[in-house]
Amino acid sequence: MKHFISILSALAFLLLLNSCGTTVWQLKTDCNSNTEDLFKRISMILMQENFLIKQNDPKIGYLQAETTPNYSFWTGMNETRYWIIIVQDNKVTAQAKVVYTQQNVFGATSGGTEVYYNDKAHSDWTWYWNVRNELEKTCGSKIIFVEKKVK
Repeated sequence: MKHFISILSALAFLLLLNSCGTTVWQLKTDCNSNTEDLFKRISMILMQENFLIKQNDPKIGYLQAETTPNYSFWTGMNETRYWIIIVQDNKVTAQAKVVYTQQNVFGATSGGTEVYYNDKAHSDWTWYWNVRNELEKTCGSKIIFVEKKVK
């Protein structure tokens, strides 16, 4: 019974988050640096923040990094952080997000949600700020944010 209640609580949490829709924040900036240089600098910062580089291809302008899933006692879910950076025509589009997933007793993912971050992120979240600040510094342009609502 206790296990059933915890599953219901987690499902209610997911339903609440999903019913509100997802706000996707994209960081955008012009970039005066070449893509290979930018990706080298960003990759170093990401690795210092315990991210694993999953894809790094400066020729097509795509970098994706993520952390290993970390179980959160407070939400009862696994938390994985992501940075996705795309460069096209000297313009950078990046997303910082956390994906929360829950697994059932068989190990299959049974639910999840995504939270995207912008400059309202807590000031001590170095995983966000160090990468964001390096993007702005290396590119030599201010970052702007584009908000998109996804239902």
